[in-house]
Order: sequence, then structure tokens, then C-alpha cells
Amino acid sequence: MTFAGPPLTIDDPGILQPGGLEIILAADGAKTDAIKTYDFPVLDMSLGLTDNIQMSVVLPLQKIDEPGEPSKTDMGYGEVGVKWRFFKSNSIELAFAPAYSVPLNDSSTVRGVIDDVRILNLPLLAGWEYGDWSILAQLAYAMSSTSGNGWDYGLAGGYQVSAKLQLLAEVYGATDSRVSVTDVNYNLGFDYGFTEQFHLLASARSKLFSDLPSEERLKYGWFVGLQWFTKP
Repeated sequence: MTFAGPPLTIDDPGILQPGGLEIILAADGAKTDAIKTYDFPVLDMSLGLTDNIQMSVVLPLQKIDEPGEPSKTDMGYGEVGVKWRFFKSNSIELAFAPAYSVPLNDSSTVRGVIDDVRILNLPLLAGWEYGDWSILAQLAYAMSSTSGNGWDYGLAGGYQVSAKLQLLAEVYGATDSRVSVTDVNYNLGFDYGFTEQFHLLASARSKLFSDLPSEERLKYGWFVGLQWFTKP
């Protein structure tokens, strides 16, 4: 079974066992020339419903630092999603995983911590395993309530170095279909399993190329999280 998601940006087609619970407690940061953002804590929970369906909820607290302005902290974008795996063989899995993101309260948008926007993301996910290697791909159409629609996409690879350690690499991006702006970044990370049920996740990311204004381009970002699985 292939698993991605944190510390990667793209998701995976793997499904938890019915009644199985995954909990990730994480911190995530990013910097551009114009702003620094920090999401901490981020609570990411997934629950297996059937052999091929799971649901997920993400709840973040976000802080932003802008030059010459005091720091602002409030709730970020909440997300609820459902993943349906519609194909599975010995080495290949395919899934559809719609997710809806929305501001969690009014004060976060009024104070300028996040924008007042709702996003429906409709990704197709693919995963392939061969020995110690795994390849993951995502292609999604994203519909925004304010800023136009677009595509996001990514390709990731993982290598199982040992029974406990997996190395991860990813290229991911997004294209705004309205203004034809493309932004592509890379991500390097690892998944270390202290036990089968308790893992440390970490990654670092930066820009490959971008049509965004210079102040909006990613300079660097990072992710650190603790992942816990419960058995049904």
C-alpha cells in the first residue's frame, strides 16, 4: 500500500483499514520576499470507513509575519476531504479525493491572516510500487470562489532505505488557467518509523521556476510532524 501526504505536498491513493485512524500533529512554515507564514499546530486526521473509502479533516492555526507589521495569529483554512480508491492491483492504486477548504472563522480574514476564499480541489491520485521504490502522481482541478480556477499537479518518488527509513522527493506545481501563471517547486524529505504506529515526518522545499511576482515566489519552506496510526 502506498502512502504519501505529509511531509509531501501531493496525496496518495492508499486507504486506511476500516476503523483505522491516522493522526498527524505538525508544524509547517514558508517564506517569500513579502511574508513568512507558520502553521502550528496543524491537526490532520484521517479515518478509514470502508476497504476503499476514507475521510479526512485538517485544522491549522496560522501565524503571519510581514515586514513593518506586527505578527498576526488566527485560525487558518480548515479542510474536509473524502478519498475513494477505485482501482487496486498488486502494484498499482488509483483514487479520487475531493477536498473542500474554507476559512474557519471570520476574524482570520478580517485581520488579514488568510484570504476570504473557498477552494474545491478535485484530484486524481496514482501510486505504483516496485520493490523498495514507490512512485506517486497527482493531477487536480481546483475551483476557487474568488481568484479563478486552475490546475495543480505533482510527481513524487520514495525509496525504502531500511525497515524504518524512507527517503522522499517531489516536484509539484500549480497553473492558474485564467492568467496562465505557473509556479513549480521541489520538496525533499523523509519518513522515519520509530514503530509501525509512530512516525517522524520532515521535509524542506524551495522554488524551481515561477511566473508569480517576485514577492510571491517561494524562497523556502519546511514541514515537521509526528504521525500516529491506530489499529481498528
